[in-house]
Amino acid sequence: MPSHLGAVFAAGFLLSGLRPAAAETIQYNIFGNCNGTCANSGLSRGNIVFGTLALERDSIVIGGTFDETDLVSFSVTFGANTISTANAAGASLVGIWGNDLTTIAALDLRASTTITPNSGLGLLLMLGASIVSTSASCGDAACDALGWANAATLSGVTVRETSRPSPVPLPPALLLALAGPGALAFAALRHRRPTRGDGAR
Repeated sequence: MPSHLGAVFAAGFLLSGLRPAAAETIQYNIFGNCNGTCANSGLSRGNIVFGTLALERDSIVIGGTFDETDLVSFSVTFGANTISTANAAGASLVGIWGNDLTTIAALDLRASTTITPNSGLGLLLMLGASIVSTSASCGDAACDALGWANAATLSGVTVRETSRPSPVPLPPALLLALAGPGALAFAALRHRRPTRGDGAR
């Protein structure tokens, strides 16, 4: 391979290696207030329930749907209890994306730390209103069964995207070192192209 083409390919390979991986996740913060039967789940009225949610970014379509295949992780803490992907025995998820590629327009996340007939922590997370329980169980891995005991109701539930850090710019010297050989080789290649005066066809 001619040296000038080798430099072009080498520079392109180095630059491509600096690009972030295609797969990304969107991180969300979850907040809500306990407003009913709070003591059943170790809460007091008005206590804040909080958590996080992470969804795959690649499948986002405006107004499109997402499900548990897009779920990366979740964690919701109410009082002294936390239910998350680390301890959930089953979880199901359906939702609708908003119109800006990150906002969630509708959400239904259900999870429990046990499968029937046992009981443990439970979560039904929806925008606006949700349920948490210390005596819940899923009928199966999809966690579609409700009727949980010791359940508290939440109001004002919001799911908001956390701020993502801006990409760290590369130092100018590094950019010049990477792009310089490729740019010079490309200029040399253009300069060496034959013109009509050189006998080009």
